Order: sequence, then C-alpha cells, then structure tokens
Amino acid sequence: MKWLNQLIAYPHSLDRVQPEQKASPKGRDYSQFVAYLTDKGVAVDQAVKTEARLIKRDNDRDDRTLCFECSHLKGFLPYWKCAKPVEAGISYKASEEYLGNLVSLFQRCDAFKPVFKRS
Repeated sequence: MKWLNQLIAYPHSLDRVQPEQKASPKGRDYSQFVAYLTDKGVAVDQAVKTEARLIKRDNDRDDRTLCFECSHLKGFLPYWKCAKPVEAGISYKASEEYLGNLVSLFQRCDAFKPVFKRS
C-alpha cells in the first residue's frame, strides 16, 4: 500500500512537474498516465520521471513514442512483451522474447497504437 500513498501524494510532492509545464501541445492527461504505469508495476518515482520525459518530448514536438504509451505493450515489469513485434520491426517472427529496456527508449514504431487518446 506504500505505492498507493505515494500516488495520492503525487500532485502535492516537490518532485512533480511545475503546472505551467503540464500543458503540452498534445493535451495529454499525465496523472492518468502515472496511474497506468504504477498499475503495470513501475515505481511511482520512475513513472513521474517518465511523465516528465513525455512532457519534454511533447514540448519539443518530437514525434517519437515510448512502448509505455502503446496499447500493444503486454505484461508487467520486468516482463514486457509486444503484441505486434513483426509489425513493430522488433522481430522477424512473433516470439516469446521480452522487450527489456526497449520500453523506455523513444522510437518510431509502425505498429504504435496509443493507450490514451491524444487531442
């Protein structure tokens, strides 16, 4: 339940992103994203850091994405798998291999399908 207390305290924590930085060109709801990542087993502090990276990416108008943002990402930490590895260009065949740290790298993916709808 420690993660739940940290998640509840998140909007009031000192490590959070400043409110003026939260408004991104793509209008994403980042608190929903942090909750999504913590449900997948990512620590709250790591989820907040990932959120900050996404805000910076959106403000820089970078078109690359993270596997964390894709609905094809299956599994939980540390056993991440892609449901569409062939279309994504990760593998030549659908295999049982795990993605590892690939989920946290910005990339362009042909199979990308967002978890959250962007405005």
